[in-house]
Amino acid sequence: MELGLVHLYWGEGKGKTTAAMGLALRALGQGARVVIVQFLKGADTGEVPLLRQLGAEIYRGKAGQKFVFQMDEAEKAATRRLQDQNLAAALARPADLLIVMLGTNDLLMEPGFRAEDAAERMENFLLALSETEAVKSGRICLWLIVPPAMKRGAWVEEDSLCLESERLGGEYRKIAEKLGIRYTDAGQWDIQVVFDGVHFSEEGHRRFAAGMLKELSD
Repeated sequence: MELGLVHLYWGEGKGKTTAAMGLALRALGQGARVVIVQFLKGADTGEVPLLRQLGAEIYRGKAGQKFVFQMDEAEKAATRRLQDQNLAAALARPADLLIVMLGTNDLLMEPGFRAEDAAERMENFLLALSETEAVKSGRICLWLIVPPAMKRGAWVEEDSLCLESERLGGEYRKIAEKLGIRYTDAGQWDIQVVFDGVHFSEEGHRRFAAGMLKELSD
């Protein structure tokens, strides 16, 4: 495509997958080539067989059917390898629409994780991406966006989680500088979260969208 667009669907509650799959369906209806990557998704859901019948290439799966917090280290490692393989395969495919669906929060889901641990995992992920043809050729550029820090709430009961979340921006900046990729710290946008301390409030969504619009316009 001559014009590249980024669609972000995020937040609490239902609708994110529905919106992304709806976009995929519309693109297929216009004859576009669609590639979908779903992290941490196991058994096929209702839309997957139909999208495949219409021509979408879908990469998904995980090692077993457990949630991340239920996995042991071997299962987590196997899942990471599978996800790296899926993403590399997807990026190698010609596509007019690429949908990547993430699915976890390392600091929240990994007991004892520090900002450095989450950053190391992110760096390994970005290094794997850097080795793909799509990135090497310049067809896809990497952009590291730091999420807003978590706040005390129903899901965030320890001050240490908030502290490590706040430190993540500095660690991600080091990665961006090391790899020579674009960096944005959304934590500077004063984004409000809801009761759980993680997901954006309605006003938080607006502020994030405004921040991303400005970044994309620069």
